[in-house]
Amino acid sequence: MEEQRERITNRLLARMKKKMGDEDERIAREIAEKEEEQAKEEQAKEEKLQADLKSIAEHRLNVIKMKEEKEKEERLEGQKLLIGLMEADRIYQELEKDKIHRNYCANLKLQEAHVAQIAEKIARGENEKQEDAEYV
Repeated sequence: MEEQRERITNRLLARMKKKMGDEDERIAREIAEKEEEQAKEEQAKEEKLQADLKSIAEHRLNVIKMKEEKEKEERLEGQKLLIGLMEADRIYQELEKDKIHRNYCANLKLQEAHVAQIAEKIARGENEKQEDAEYV
């Protein structure tokens, strides 16, 4: 009876050890699975963070590039406008110079015409005096 009791006790102990071993294995497996899942989540978070940072950096570079291109275009437009204004000013100055020259020439011709009229009037006056003197 004692032997039977010992066998039963040994069997019970063996079952309990097995059950505890199985329980320990299950707990260890669950812990390992949780740790693996947590590691995957951390890795996914890290990858997302790196992707977000890369996206932000690319966006910044694109914004800087677009800003530089816009400034370059504005600078070129400003230069074109300045060149156009300088050309318009040059043409205006030439036209003004021509206008002044034409006015000068017209005034000179007018002055010459007045001088000729005065000379003609004086000559007529002298001719009349001479004719009057000869007539008398």
